[in-house]
Amino acid sequence: MQHVLASADAEYFGSANGTEFQLDNVSYFTNGHAGLHGGAGIDTLKLMGAGQTLDISKLLNVGGHDKITSIEIIDITGTGNNTLKLSMRDVLELGHENVFRNDGHTQLMVNGNAGDRVELSGMSGLAQDGGWANKGLVAINGQAYTLYENAAMHVELLVQSAVSTQLT
Repeated sequence: MQHVLASADAEYFGSANGTEFQLDNVSYFTNGHAGLHGGAGIDTLKLMGAGQTLDISKLLNVGGHDKITSIEIIDITGTGNNTLKLSMRDVLELGHENVFRNDGHTQLMVNGNAGDRVELSGMSGLAQDGGWANKGLVAINGQAYTLYENAAMHVELLVQSAVSTQLT
């Protein structure tokens, strides 16, 4: 586990066994040298606060640099209602194949609870194949997740069932 203070102006790197990055506040990413980079294993970015909005698209390809890499789980539970914004492109960049389900899809997982929200967008330029389909509930390690899939792009997002999801 690595505790990341909002005031820290440094990059953090994961270990070979999976790392949990506990983030005090998403304002950390406004720092010039901010970055969270998972290693081997399943790495988690965990929000610790309340009322935060984490927009993944603003963290990828920032001046030719990604402020977040190799994170397989984003936990937005925190201490109150948090929001995660991400696109299909974000899931494709962060996720890895067969992490949670062995089906040949690139996957990313979102944990959270009631009051938390995911704003999920498709991928522009793909016409009808650029959106997400709700494939229902699946169980992963005894927890219920709503599975969102784009079969054409072989990509899946697993969102803990208590989290509300808005497709945009």
